[in-house]
Parts: sequence; structure tokens; C-alpha cells
Amino acid sequence: MATATAKTATTAKKAVKVTEVAEEKQEENFYNAIIPVNELNIDSGYQRAVDQKRVKRIANSWDDSQARDIYVSERNDGKTTSFWILDGQHTVAAAITVGKKELHCRVYTNLSRKQEADMYYRLNDSQIKPTTIDKFKAAKVAGYEEEIKLDALLKERGLVAARKKPREGDENIDKNLFPVTAVQQLLTALKKHGADHVNQLLDVIVEGWGKENAAFNVHILTGLSRFLHEYDQRISANKPFDMNRMVTVLRSVPPSMVMERSNKHRSVVGNRPLAVAEAFDEIYRVPNKVGVDLPTIRKRWTRRR
Repeated sequence: MATATAKTATTAKKAVKVTEVAEEKQEENFYNAIIPVNELNIDSGYQRAVDQKRVKRIANSWDDSQARDIYVSERNDGKTTSFWILDGQHTVAAAITVGKKELHCRVYTNLSRKQEADMYYRLNDSQIKPTTIDKFKAAKVAGYEEEIKLDALLKERGLVAARKKPREGDENIDKNLFPVTAVQQLLTALKKHGADHVNQLLDVIVEGWGKENAAFNVHILTGLSRFLHEYDQRISANKPFDMNRMVTVLRSVPPSMVMERSNKHRSVVGNRPLAVAEAFDEIYRVPNKVGVDLPTIRKRWTRRR
């Protein structure tokens, strides 16, 4: 049977009495404790924003016997100790709503902030899924190479991976940066084709259309990425891709027209990304009236469907 001992953690605010629960088997890097809810902090740098509807749902069905353990990290700078939620922030918010003063926690020790973010990422990947933006933010803080690289590529162009409408608890975003939500498509392009490809993809969009929501549509990003990759693999050796040409064309063809043109190709290729890629292929070739100069790659796509 578990026993409880008193443990005092000095925080910047006051001395906090933490009731440590001793158990027969514990991993070396954590201990179990009962901690006051007002001492549990949220790091908005890697945590998702609190979903108030979810908090209300948990609070409305609150049952002490069913309350889950809260995973937290103990941070200690040598002078003060504080506790930061790794997993369970909605449960904590619901507990506060129903008037609970303390909760049972699993407290991890000696974690860097990077390790905290990585644990948050892994814990939440197997539970209620955080959004793509939430996972991107956590992965970036955790030091994941692709997310860090993409973040840099976006910011070089005045862009940032963020929600269009920030939620309560989101980290503050520089208002001079344009929010892009379709980060999963950009990450996929980065992992498959590399940074040069994503550089080209973003340059075509920003220089051709500027910073507008429609230009960073999921289908636009996926279709343009596919077109650029196929062109590079199959045609560029004989006829290098002319970015200035594409940028000039896009300045007179809005994203909505690309999507409209893709509709006629869908019945042939079978899915939206390829249909949008074909629309870009078609648009790119239009200004040159000698079709043989810019051969289409559409037939190859159709055979590979």
C-alpha cells in the first residue's frame, strides 16, 4: 500500500507543500505526488491552447475516483522549484472549475525544456490528437530537425506556422508574420524533396501571389509541390524550370482559378492533388504557344495513377 510523506518545494511565490507518494516500484526519473492545482504551470511554448469546450465536458462528468494522473516536470534552478504540466492540462482546468484544490501527479525530474516538449509530443500522439500546429510547435521546441528547418524557411519570407485565429493559451506570434496553417503539407515536401524544393515552392507562391490565405491552401501547396518535383525529375534536364515565367503567370491567375481549372482534370487523374498539379502544368505552358518547347508531364502522371 502506498504511503505519503511531506515534501516542501520552494517556489518563486511561496513554500509549497507537496505530498510525495512512495511506491514499491518507481523509475528513477519520476516520483508520485499530490500537488496544489494552483502550482501547476503551462508552458505555452510547446503546449496546445486550452479547449474550453473540452474542459467543460470533463468538469460536467467529474468523478474523483476516475480522475487521471497529471504528468508534470519539476524544474529546479537551484533556488526555486516549479511544476510544469506535460500532459493533463484540460484535467487540471476542469479540476479548478469544480473546486478541487490538489491533484495526484507523476512528477518527472531532471528534464530539459527540450525533453519536456518531446515527452508532450509523444504522450499526446497516442491520446486525443493535438492539431498539426500544436504538434509542430512542440516538435520545434523538442529540437526536431525538419520542424526547425521549416520554421526558418517560413520566417525568411515573413511567414509563420500558426492558426489564423489564435486560441486562448497560444504563444504570442509576431503580428508582422503571416500565419500558415498547412504545415503538414510543407513538412511532407521538406522530408521527401529537401529544403531547396521547399524554398522554390514558397518563393513561387510568395512572389506570384503574395501573402493571402488562398495561396496557402492545402491543395495548392500539395499540387504545386507535385508539379515542381515532377518537372524537376522528368523535364528540367532538357528544359530547366523558369521560375520567373511561373511567377509572371500566377500574378494574372489567382489561386481560385487554379482550383477551378483542376476540376476538369480530376476525372482523369482521380484525386485533387494531381488535378491541381496538372492545372499548374497547364498554366505554366500557356504563355508559350509552341507546345513542344514546354512538354507536358500529364501523360506520365495518368499512367502512374
